[in-house]
Amino acid sequence: MEARNFRYLFENTADGIVLSGGIWNSVDDRCTNFTYVCGLRNQKRSDCTGHGFLFRFERSDEPCHIFILASFSVHYIRILLKMISQRPIETVILPYVSPKQRLALLQWEQGEEAHDADLTEFMAHPYSYLKSAGVREVYLLYGNGEVWSGSREQMAPGAYFDLLAERELQQIQEAEGGYVPVVKAGYMIENDWLFYFGHYGQSGDLYEQPDSIISSSIVMFQSPLYTDSTRTDSVMTGKVFSREKECSPFFNINDKNCIYKCLYEEDYAVFRKHKKTYRIAGCFGTLAVGNVNMGRYLPEVYMRFRSVLMQVRAITLPSCGNREYWNRQCLTMMPREDIQYWICGAERTTSPFVVTDVVTASPKNRMILINGEYGYCFSGYLVPFGEETVEL
Repeated sequence: MEARNFRYLFENTADGIVLSGGIWNSVDDRCTNFTYVCGLRNQKRSDCTGHGFLFRFERSDEPCHIFILASFSVHYIRILLKMISQRPIETVILPYVSPKQRLALLQWEQGEEAHDADLTEFMAHPYSYLKSAGVREVYLLYGNGEVWSGSREQMAPGAYFDLLAERELQQIQEAEGGYVPVVKAGYMIENDWLFYFGHYGQSGDLYEQPDSIISSSIVMFQSPLYTDSTRTDSVMTGKVFSREKECSPFFNINDKNCIYKCLYEEDYAVFRKHKKTYRIAGCFGTLAVGNVNMGRYLPEVYMRFRSVLMQVRAITLPSCGNREYWNRQCLTMMPREDIQYWICGAERTTSPFVVTDVVTASPKNRMILINGEYGYCFSGYLVPFGEETVEL
């Protein structure tokens, strides 16, 4: 059976939220693994010892093809640098942050301690550091470019990010002391999958200690490209996993039976193919909104992602449900016809008022609170009709 298999796992610690996943296209036996990380606040290394475990994507020996550093968080920067030293990473996407902000963050992080050479070099020149470390493609995002409409012209495989205007690039070059190809947020088509980005909060400053945050954050929508129920049969499941469960978001080239094992061994919710008249495409996507302040940026986020909102099965709460980042109008973005999952990393800034807003707005809303002990996994497959062959 020729199928596109997928799974994505949501995890969190006291520092933020992680979405990591894998796509396995059995037609050409090709795997694509990705990770989206977003730290809520910068914590010094001594503050991170309580995390107590590695994220699933860190445990895996498989390559990570796309790494999205959604916010400029020192904890996740360290993880990225460690991963680069241990395995190949093909593409890194991160917000562009000015040298002044990077220096202030580095000084806050290291204080009077001896400098971490790799972190210091990365903060000085993120683009050149990543390129010299072997990352094939590095995209520093500032502002937003082409809007995804799903037209035939946008379906070709590749990465589509437009350079900033020449005047803006010149200003960046003067600040950086050399040319840096900063781009507007765009999209990627990889392994019949869409990764679509937005960038917000680019004018933010570095806040005072100890909650030092650079407010620039990346939003990501990801979903299979071809989900038309008249041409594709499909199943998607959702289930809770515990810290002890040996789940991996990445597909191992030699063991791809994770999805089917769960169907027999775990309690799960199941979503079948969609044949409703209002629906053009299936509902298999996720929208990770990172630390975007929805009170300020909801209209911009809606206008950029409105063409794909009907395909969003799960959306994260901004800044793990922090009330200051919440906007109740977020609840009107999503269609009410289908069950909608709201993912919230439960931590000390999570507001009960935000959680109550979501669960009382509609009986179709499902609130998933994840923490250091429990995460949530979505997995499934899509099979084109007519792919089965009959031997005569």
